[in-house]
Amino acid sequence: MDWCMNARKVALKSIEARGLTPVIKNMVSGNKKTKKKKKKMKSKVDKKTPDEEIDGDSEFDSDDEDLDFDLDAELPPLGNKSDLRRNKEISLNKAIVEALTAEEVLEVTAETVLAVAKGLSPSPLSPLNIATSSLHMIANNMEKVSMTRIRRLAFACQREMCMLVSIAMTALPECSAQGVSNIVWALSKIGGELLYLTEMDRVAEVASAMVDELNSQNVANIAGVFASMQHSASELFSGLARRASDIIHTFQLQEIAQVLWAFASLYEQACPMLDALDNVFSDAKQFKCSLSKERTPDVDSGAINYPVLIFNRDQLGNISWSYAVLGQMN
Repeated sequence: MDWCMNARKVALKSIEARGLTPVIKNMVSGNKKTKKKKKKMKSKVDKKTPDEEIDGDSEFDSDDEDLDFDLDAELPPLGNKSDLRRNKEISLNKAIVEALTAEEVLEVTAETVLAVAKGLSPSPLSPLNIATSSLHMIANNMEKVSMTRIRRLAFACQREMCMLVSIAMTALPECSAQGVSNIVWALSKIGGELLYLTEMDRVAEVASAMVDELNSQNVANIAGVFASMQHSASELFSGLARRASDIIHTFQLQEIAQVLWAFASLYEQACPMLDALDNVFSDAKQFKCSLSKERTPDVDSGAINYPVLIFNRDQLGNISWSYAVLGQMN
């Protein structure tokens, strides 16, 4: 400790030589200024005589006159947590939609996924952003550039992409019918049957539970995706056939062709739907075939009071093949 004492002595000598000794003493000892003590307000619990009154001048210091404020004044309203979350969702959705490639969409989404994993609250990852925006936009951008199958599989195997799909499967029951349709379509385009067999089972389970909420487009899309991936789901297709029979009058011709093709491809029973088709389109005059390449309306009421289906050659071929496979040539 000798070196410490020597250094201290040298420092003191330097301070004295510069005439700074009084300043140092003030810093160490501190010339404390006497402060005026404020008298505390006597508590109501204190013992007082009934005639004793509070003297305002004696109880409060005069320096407190500038601290006059209204205790009843309303504080400015704090931000609503739901509004904050909604703003974050909108900002994320806008960034996803503005992304030009699948890589950019994943990058934007991955930043939010990691932030949520680290405790970001409220989370902007709503079922809408996951289903309609993230996965759907990734698949859509892949389709735009006709990305090869090998590149799609490599893209799907990235850690961030796996996390996004896992979050989508967790949020699946909270999605709307259109959201489930978007997710299943995206899975078929990104990884297909080579990667997402377990996820397709999950989609089938959730879609079966909400089958009564599906519209004609949802029924056609979900059935078509399962058929294109050759993924059998008997319980789901049984529900789809029943739902299609209930709303068969709302189907467009392309949707009818797609649903029939899907059931035929997986050899699923479509009896309720076929019976409904026979009931709605029971007259031969309701069927027409257009061989021209110009676009024609799928359904035309014309001068009669029942719908008329106008087929092109491809649709007529698909429907005929589907009826043949399903054993309904009669």
